Amino acid sequence: MNPQQQESYAAGQVEPGWQLLVSDQWLDVGVVIETEETQTGAHFVTIVFEDAKHQPVKLRTNTLISARPPAQSPKAGQGLEAS
Repeated sequence: MNPQQQESYAAGQVEPGWQLLVSDQWLDVGVVIETEETQTGAHFVTIVFEDAKHQPVKLRTNTLISARPPAQSPKAGQGLEAS
């Protein structure tokens, strides 16, 4: 996939190993925490990045974000060498 290409996904679809486009930079997702606000019933995800210098983000699960799953990441397939 062309690194400039991007697709929109609901924040609730994101899982560890995905990448999110933040300020023109692809960041690796390390942890995803799902929560529900009890007063309103709204569902959220907090996305924690592998690089700790980037602050976690909290989004509604239905918020559209620019992301790519591991299969579309340039890292996909790295470390797999033929013997």
